[in-house]
Amino acid sequence: MNRSRGSWFLLLSVIVFLTGCGRVGDPLPPFIRIPEPATDLRAEQIAGTVRLFWTNPSRYVDQSEATDLAEARIRSGAEVVAEVPVGEPGQTQSVEIEAGDRVGETLEFAIEFVTGEGRSSALSSPASIRVVDVPGAGPEPEVLVNQSRIHLE
Repeated sequence: MNRSRGSWFLLLSVIVFLTGCGRVGDPLPPFIRIPEPATDLRAEQIAGTVRLFWTNPSRYVDQSEATDLAEARIRSGAEVVAEVPVGEPGQTQSVEIEAGDRVGETLEFAIEFVTGEGRSSALSSPASIRVVDVPGAGPEPEVLVNQSRIHLE
């Protein structure tokens, strides 16, 4: 009787061991929480400022959804010219950079995204713009109003 109980225990242990291990699947790559770079950085001049537009990445380079975007760093050469908090993933954002004293120069900007853990994306393709002089307001017009017409000079 004691031997029968031991055989059952051994058989039960083998069954539990074999079924409890599960199937070993194919190895999966680790999650890489590095944001994708911006692909649509563009620049336009508005008076004495340059406005940059871009779309925030919606995915990391491992194609998982971006959930930890902290800031966007705008670079001109090696210099960081602006740091902007990132809005929602996949949404368009913009920032204005003063450029009134750079008339005649061609400015080139790139953007990188940084996660809350400090991981940075690759730099975007550059966006360049030539800063032009924007004329100021003209003189006040003289207005002459009578019954049948308005005359501006």
